Amino acid sequence: MGDVDERRAGRQLELIGEALGAAGRTGAELWLRGGWAVDFTLGRVTRDHGDIDWFTWAEGAEALARELMRLGYTEVAGPPAELQRDFAKDGLESSFTLIDRDHLGRIVVAGGPWAGTPWPQDLLDGGPGGLGGLSCPVAPRAQIEIKRMMPVWDPSLPRREKDQVDIALLERHSGS
Repeated sequence: MGDVDERRAGRQLELIGEALGAAGRTGAELWLRGGWAVDFTLGRVTRDHGDIDWFTWAEGAEALARELMRLGYTEVAGPPAELQRDFAKDGLESSFTLIDRDHLGRIVVAGGPWAGTPWPQDLLDGGPGGLGGLSCPVAPRAQIEIKRMMPVWDPSLPRREKDQVDIALLERHSGS
């Protein structure tokens, strides 16, 4: 996928550390998703990342948002706030997709047009991944399913080469 901008990746790792610290202070739980989840699973940076993607419970999102803003993050417009909260710091973006549980205990999309839609049930299963001295929960099997299914769930989203590469890396890592 090309050379990695090590300076950008290093700064994004610092922001991952800041977000984890903010979550710890507010009691919010975070799980990496997307490309950084792949990298934390493998323990190495595999490619450049446009942003940092997270899952967090909707109930703790407001306290987390206040703490991020206290740290110098700016909330930016994006999807509906009950679906996802987006922030920027130093020109780098972090997106927090909000999750909830439905009356059956399934993990679901917290709000917005897909509110109540179930996520893969192993969304939060998996141990901690690590990179750059940081540790964060990741769920590789769920990442594979999400990357495979997102263009099916939302046909307006194209299949992306980076997702195919991520799937192959995760499958090779897990022996699938």
